[in-house]
Amino acid sequence: MSTLTPRLVHPPAHSLFDGDLSLGLTQITVFPTASLDLGNVMIENGNVSFDPTNPDVTFEGDIIQNNCSDNTGTIIVEAKQGSDETDVLVQVTASTDVERTNGDEVLCENLLVGQTIETRGELLTGDTVDAIRVELQ
Repeated sequence: MSTLTPRLVHPPAHSLFDGDLSLGLTQITVFPTASLDLGNVMIENGNVSFDPTNPDVTFEGDIIQNNCSDNTGTIIVEAKQGSDETDVLVQVTASTDVERTNGDEVLCENLLVGQTIETRGELLTGDTVDAIRVELQ
């Protein structure tokens, strides 16, 4: 059984190696404070695919813009760690759980600029997350 080792080859591209043998190259956005679960990684003829297709991401950041109404819409969150910062577009849908740390529900439109939230969801193209859960810290 081989162990695959990801190596950063040119941000944000990652090359997957088995020892010294390069098996494939993929590009994954990783922004400050984020943790990613790539699920199952398949490499076939140098092509890298994931199952599920969109990796699961969890990150924390401050709200810099809220475009929600009727408990759906988008929030722009600044994910920051040290001098690294990225603005992440968080998509909130009717199925997104929006709550306080104690479990009380919060309407998306009541989240305020400057508040800190933790978001878990699917990482889409670029710096966009389809939120499963948004938790007001």
